[in-house]
Amino acid sequence: MYIGITFVGDIVEAGQQNMSATIMKYDSIIAILLTVIQISIILYIFIKWANQSYLIKDTFVSYFSGIFFKKHEKVNIVNVDTISYEQSFFGKIFKYGTIKFEYGKDQKMIISDIPYPEEFVKTVESLRSLNR
Repeated sequence: MYIGITFVGDIVEAGQQNMSATIMKYDSIIAILLTVIQISIILYIFIKWANQSYLIKDTFVSYFSGIFFKKHEKVNIVNVDTISYEQSFFGKIFKYGTIKFEYGKDQKMIISDIPYPEEFVKTVESLRSLNR
């Protein structure tokens, strides 16, 4: 009778080892999948950031963006009613923000993730005052 219990115990222990190996296999697959997702998100953000640019001239501001679909927006500085910027908590720490140009009736141009948005607004405001 003692031999039968030992044998059953060995079978149960072997089954637990197989189950733990299967769980470890799934854990590895999940870890690899999450790593691939994280790397993909980081690459997307970097490529999006690398494909954004803006141009400040005496009379206008142009904004170019897009990875697959290119977008170009242009606003005449003289026609702008208000220029404002916003920074989140992390934006204040890492010195980036969003700039909003409002002009005409309910028209606006928004430029996101601009480094040093306060300096950008000051530059545009000084150009605006020169052109008036």
